[in-house]
Amino acid sequence: PSHYFFSRHINLKDYNQSLQTIAMSTSSVIEAPTIEGSLFSGSLQERPILDFSVFQHYILAKTQESSALQLLIKDLLKDSQHQLTLPETPLDLTIEPNMNYNSRIGLLSTLHTSHPEMYHEYDMGLQKVQSHPVVVYENMNTGNYADEKVMVRAGDGIDIGVRLVYHKDRFNENSPAVLVTSGGSTDLRSFAFRPWIAILLEKGCTLAYSELRGTRTSDYNWYLKGALRHKIRHFTDFGRVANYLREQKIAKKLAAIGEGTSGALTVATVMLNEPALFEAAILQVTRN
Repeated sequence: PSHYFFSRHINLKDYNQSLQTIAMSTSSVIEAPTIEGSLFSGSLQERPILDFSVFQHYILAKTQESSALQLLIKDLLKDSQHQLTLPETPLDLTIEPNMNYNSRIGLLSTLHTSHPEMYHEYDMGLQKVQSHPVVVYENMNTGNYADEKVMVRAGDGIDIGVRLVYHKDRFNENSPAVLVTSGGSTDLRSFAFRPWIAILLEKGCTLAYSELRGTRTSDYNWYLKGALRHKIRHFTDFGRVANYLREQKIAKKLAAIGEGTSGALTVATVMLNEPALFEAAILQVTRN
């Protein structure tokens, strides 16, 4: 039978025990208990394993060091390991279900800011990867789009990450910008490319996404720093990012989009506090 593991945070010490569990199981999905220790040796041993998939001769694991996602591969026959480096760092990475236990092909999908979701087939034996977009859009050359991350200093000295997406050839000092937020519901997947973004980019507009305190773009502690009794930090961070876009001449004109009730609350609060900050604001709230 085909088998695969799923886990949010797990460390493995004795993978033979896990493989024996597979051999005795008739289920296609196994929830593995947390085992002290580490499957991967050397300098990799302290990295938390966020997700993994088990094959007959390989284990494919998603790990995280600082804020960077990484893929580690354990060769069970050679008792060796190596790391897969994708051409560009994704927003998020998903190990797709392994439907063939005897295979050596690991299936992955990645989300990006400046182009559509990508699908990857990784041959763990040959250490070669083939990549292609999940959806191909006609008349859309995403090779013209660039994204970069800048750090904005908040009023209390904390650095706020801001991701900028723009057209390489059409960005200039007169370009407008749109600051997009989902408020407290924001996570890294909120920054993923969507087709309507291309329309703005083709017109020379810059899209800006901010990793505000009170969002789920980092660990839970980062969320708490801008939530509940600290919610005011979330709003002031958003206002600071908007002012930064103007100060650095990234936006000659600036609009804001608040997605969902939480995003609409963030935009509305800052807009009412600083009415001259935005030329336009859209509050995307769906009525149930």
